[in-house]
This record gives sequence, structure tokens and C-alpha cells, in this order.
Amino acid sequence: MDETGFRVGIPGGERVLVPRAVKQLYTLSPENRISITIIEAVSAGGQTIPPVLVFLGKIHMESWYPENLHRNELILLSETGYSNSQLALRWLQHFIEHTALHEVGNPKLLLLDSHVSHTSPEFIIMATESNIFILLFPSHLTHVLLPLDVGLFQPYKHWHRQAVLCAIQEMDISYNLPIFMGDFPQIREQTFKESPILSAFRKAGIWPISCNTALEKLRTYSQPTQPLGPTEPTQPTLPRPITPIPTTYQDVEQGLQRWGKRVPEAFSSPSRQSYGNWLTGAARVLAAGQLQELDLQAVRQQVKNSKKKRGGRRQLQVGGELRASDARELIA
Repeated sequence: MDETGFRVGIPGGERVLVPRAVKQLYTLSPENRISITIIEAVSAGGQTIPPVLVFLGKIHMESWYPENLHRNELILLSETGYSNSQLALRWLQHFIEHTALHEVGNPKLLLLDSHVSHTSPEFIIMATESNIFILLFPSHLTHVLLPLDVGLFQPYKHWHRQAVLCAIQEMDISYNLPIFMGDFPQIREQTFKESPILSAFRKAGIWPISCNTALEKLRTYSQPTQPLGPTEPTQPTLPRPITPIPTTYQDVEQGLQRWGKRVPEAFSSPSRQSYGNWLTGAARVLAAGQLQELDLQAVRQQVKNSKKKRGGRRQLQVGGELRASDARELIA
């Protein structure tokens, strides 16, 4: 078990490729910097339980509960937006509820970081009464030992970033908490698949148990950065084949660049200049056409998103917790 934070509308940096004729490129970015905390738990068998989401606020809003939620997600409200001893205790109840039917009577081993909320007497007593043994990892070593940190939270953040960038490309810069919740089921499904979960446990050396795996990772992280030495000469690459018939804007752009370097050699100086001007103009028209097509797609998507955003300002409950299934019943 571990928790991670998301800044709802912050995608992070990215590399952008544009036609050479485009000298400057500006993109709008969502300004929503709301932070939320998500608590996840995975097992060595490749399974997971519904997540617990901690929001900063005092009122549950209808727009937080889209129809595509899996109905077992639990949303808790906090005055800070972060987990604390009380919320950790509620998560443990959630964990017990969703693992009670698995291996009835057999003990469970719960791997945690050493946060103070995991060492409170109430937390330990509740775990012991439910036949759960707690193992705390040393501070500052969860990135080496805890499977969620080792192999799952990074792709979790990646798929969230992709969702925000997709919204930006569609010119939807109002990426807020309701939109995030609409994307959340897909983000989570892309992250918590059986194979990556098993891989995370294996890379952490937790299961199958491998002390050498963990020790090797510690050695890797502790090694100083070595300066890059001279690189070996690479094998020459074969020339590209003749440009095929273009089918996309990118094909046309690449063709203009390739033939723009070859054809002018046969021209006289004045013709070469005219041909160069023509190539520059063609590239600009090509770029403008591609941007117009993207704008059209973005407008269509905005119309689709606006239909989803209608309503949703209704208040469902003041304070406390709310399960997605209960919220959908209140909305109905």
C-alpha cells in the first residue's frame, strides 16, 4: 500500500515537433493546480482493490462522480487534501472490507512506508484484529523496496499526463477535477494491469523474494554519476528509398524537405531562389492546413465535452465520505 499525489491540471513538460517554417509555437495550459491524494494497494498475485481518493474540500459535488466510475471508489474529504491518521484508519477499514473474501482465515502481510499514521495504536490494533501483519519499510527507501513506487506510480503519472495533454491538444484548457474524474477510470485501467503489478513486485525483490535484487538496486542508486566517455563510431545507415506517395501532412512535409535539397542543384541561380521561396510558402500553407484540421477536431471534442459538463454543480453531501455507488444513487 502507498499513496501518491496528483496535480489535476499540470501535465509536465514535453517535446514538440513542428514544421521548420513555424518559428514560434505557443500552447495554452490548464491553470488548475488542485492537488489530490490517491491511496492504492496491490497484491503479489497481480490484483488490486478499489482506490481511496482524498480531496481538499468540505462538500461532495455531483460532478465528481461520473457514470463511468466503477462504483467502489471511495472519496474522503480532508481540510488539507493529504492523508492523516484518521484517513489512514478509514483506508484500513476499506482494505479489510475488500480483502475479507480472499483466503478467509489466512493472515495477510501489509507492506507500508513508515509514515506516522501507520504506527498509531488504533491502526495496529485494527490490523491485528483482522489477522493482518504490518511490515514497515525504512524511510527514504520506498523507491527501492515498495512495488508501487518501483514500477507503478510512474506509469500512473504518465497516463494522467497523457490525458491532460490530450485535452490541451483539443483546446480544452479547463482541465479540472470533474474532467479528471471522468478520465480516472481509464488512467487507472491503463496502469494497474496484472503483468505490470507482477513485474513491480519482482523488480522490488518482494515476490519472488530476492534480497540480491534489492541490494543491487541500492548499489545502483548509490553509485556516483560517471562522465560519458567517447562514443564508438556507428555503422553508416543505408539511404532512404524514394519518397512514396504522401498520405498525411507529415509525409508531405518530409517530402518537401527531402526534394528541396536535391532538385535546386539543377536550377540556375534565379530559379533556385524562386524554388526556395515556393518551398517556404508551401510549408507554411501545409502547416496552416494541418493546424486548421486540428482546430476542427478540437472544436468537435469541445462540443462533446461541453455536453458532459452541463449540470454537475449540485451538492451531494456535506463532509464525510462517499462511495461512488452511493453517490450515483443520490444523483439518480
